[in-house]
Amino acid sequence: MIIDTVKEDYSVLVLCSYLKVSKSGYYDWIKNGKKMYKCFDPVLADMIKEIFGKTQKGYRFITHELKRWHGLVVNEKTVLRYMQILGIKSPIRKSRYECCTNQDINIQSRIVCNNFLARKFEASHPL
Repeated sequence: MIIDTVKEDYSVLVLCSYLKVSKSGYYDWIKNGKKMYKCFDPVLADMIKEIFGKTQKGYRFITHELKRWHGLVVNEKTVLRYMQILGIKSPIRKSRYECCTNQDINIQSRIVCNNFLARKFEASHPL
């Protein structure tokens, strides 16, 4: 395993400081392993893909549909994490508010006046 070969070359203290993890946190992770709620569930992933295939909606709607049709109470962040892992993204985006004054300024800056002088100007005397 890769971890064992790296541990032979470097001490646990050096690796923990490099990864910015406490030594006690590392040993706790070794003892308990990955938390159950963080483990990838392929059944849940299939349900999310199925709902997304039908509706093309976001993680909030998928969370609601999981609770409504399958009786699963899942956190929205969990559904979002699964969608990111699966590489699916809702095409629906919230429209941003555009300030009308910026738009007016942009329209006014596009108006170009006629060049009446055409670089033909002379000063009769200095002011």
